[in-house]
Amino acid sequence: MASDELLGSSLITSSLKGMLECSVCLNKYKDPRILPCHHVFCKTCIDGLKVQENGLKCPTCSSTCREMASLDGIMNRSFPPAFHINNLLDLRLDEQEQEVLDLSCPVDKKPLDFFCEKCLDLICKDCVPRSHQGHVCKSVTEAIPKQKSVLQSHSEQVKEEEVFIQSKVEALKERERIVFEQKATVKAEIRTKARELIRMIKSSEEDLIAKVDEIVQSKLDPLKEKRQFLEGMQSKMRNLQEQVSKCLNSGGKQGVLNMAKELIPKMEEVKSSVDKTKMNPTEVADLTFIQDPKCMEAARHLGDLSATFNDQCNVEVISVSCFDNKRPQVFVTVSIKYATRPAYAIAPCLSIICLIQPPQVAESIKGEISLGDVPNQYVIRFRPNRNGVHKLCLKINEILAEKKPIVVPFNPVFIKRIAPTACIKSDLMSKPIGLTMSKDKIIVLTDYNKLIILDKNGNNPKVYKQTTNGHRFSFTRDAAVTPDGCLLMTDEYSILKVSMDGKLLKDIGCKGSGKEQFNNPFGITIDENTGKVYVADLENHRIQVLNRDYSFSHFLGLKGKALGYFEQPNGTALDSQGNVFVTDTFNHRIQKFSQSGEYISYFGSKGPNPGQLKLPEKIVINNDYIYVTEHLNARISVFTTEGIFVQCFGNQSSEGGLVWPRGLTFDEDGSLYVCDFKSHCIFKY
Repeated sequence: MASDELLGSSLITSSLKGMLECSVCLNKYKDPRILPCHHVFCKTCIDGLKVQENGLKCPTCSSTCREMASLDGIMNRSFPPAFHINNLLDLRLDEQEQEVLDLSCPVDKKPLDFFCEKCLDLICKDCVPRSHQGHVCKSVTEAIPKQKSVLQSHSEQVKEEEVFIQSKVEALKERERIVFEQKATVKAEIRTKARELIRMIKSSEEDLIAKVDEIVQSKLDPLKEKRQFLEGMQSKMRNLQEQVSKCLNSGGKQGVLNMAKELIPKMEEVKSSVDKTKMNPTEVADLTFIQDPKCMEAARHLGDLSATFNDQCNVEVISVSCFDNKRPQVFVTVSIKYATRPAYAIAPCLSIICLIQPPQVAESIKGEISLGDVPNQYVIRFRPNRNGVHKLCLKINEILAEKKPIVVPFNPVFIKRIAPTACIKSDLMSKPIGLTMSKDKIIVLTDYNKLIILDKNGNNPKVYKQTTNGHRFSFTRDAAVTPDGCLLMTDEYSILKVSMDGKLLKDIGCKGSGKEQFNNPFGITIDENTGKVYVADLENHRIQVLNRDYSFSHFLGLKGKALGYFEQPNGTALDSQGNVFVTDTFNHRIQKFSQSGEYISYFGSKGPNPGQLKLPEKIVINNDYIYVTEHLNARISVFTTEGIFVQCFGNQSSEGGLVWPRGLTFDEDGSLYVCDFKSHCIFKY
């Protein structure tokens, strides 16, 4: 008797399930609508039916819906809802929820009132100490909010991946479109050329047309295969999201928890199967027609087709973008041209090997290459681990192109290894204080009472204790290179303009505290745009500004501890906006002024911690980063031009540690040079 009832119930359930399936899409009804013939279909399925001349034909009985009030009614698919089907759908949903609610423990036959977070199982209270001892088990009421949140989080992550895949699908479609359009374009070129020639070349024309089809199809097939694969993965993600959405909206408590166990592994599996590195289109729209220049004479060979690179080439570096938008990569835009003719060479990215050779290192960095936004351009991306001149090496279809130099500037944010790359020593260095670099890479070192000039490697030194025309140096502290290639040097009570070969050209100022008077001037900086000269007048506790002709312009600051005041300022530097930065040495801070001399802000405080300063001395700005040498902390601290601390390096505990760093400067290759007063040398970073 009981088995008969069970069989009857099963048959009813099966019959009910069949009644709730659309005969067009074979899925459960969605927004069921009834036709005049009383057959029911999903609204979307009806919308997809083709309208005949005399009406809409029913997919089940093939009868034509002529009873509609007007043709507009048919076109708009304005069929009424099938309320009886909707009622059955609601009834079926209630039965499913009741089945979930009636679940009981298969062992103890007790209600499943608890949920194990480790096993993701619904359990009864007797299962907690027996099978799930030590696990986090919560009541169903307590577990539901967290599991809903977990489901929602996974669903959102899957949606993000699905959106990302959609963008890649669109990119693949676009690449397919471009490749396909090239098919017609190249065919047109071939046919145009063929019409200019006699019938003798007709066979060559047809051969080339067939070759175009072959090449294009060989490119379209993998693109289509990859797109279809991604669309299939995208469909899985959408189905999972739909299941999660239905589960979360169903209202069944145990249902949510049961579905969590089923859906979470599926979503994790889908996410783990996503390999973003293999989603980009690798087939390149590089099909071009190469005309035979002798075809008019020979009239036998129309031309050839080129879809890959197969000739010696030259690489042209168009632009280098380093660490833009706070990213750790360097982006190099290049074009590749044939060496034998004035035309761009287009090769698939997969056939190009890109290696970057860092300075003084045997191991190369592998660069990632992709098509640029501009036709005939490629973008190479790599992450350097040191600064300096790198060599860009490209091998296209096993043909090695000429190496190109790429300058990577010093950057303490992204360069992992901050240690000296070289140490320049000389017996001539006794008390190096100031340091600068000319545009032709000549090192200029002010060494207490002498001037030392060396090449970029520290060789071929020239030492001047006095100028060639007899002026003896008293106490040289710093130097700056003028626009005309000379030096402006701070001496004990004046500013000296000296040529690179040691000749005194001008003596500016004298001892005192008035205009164009100095008392122990230290740092000096020249504004390349305005020509103004900024001098840190140490014992007068001020910055004196001179005009381009070295006449007096104005003062910055007075002695004191208040903002805008100084205690023995030591160095000056200008940013790209013309703002002036001053090392306020005995106030242990950096002060910022506008170009007109108005106080803006300060940063730093006395202390040994990162971001603090102890007797800051010289200062230089490069790529909008401020570099400051500290006497008592024996290090270099780096800040942004807004005063935000970035990093400090170079102290005695590190490799190539500094003892008393003073002057510092950059060369055009992005290398940093620091002279150490106690170590009697120059460190190169």
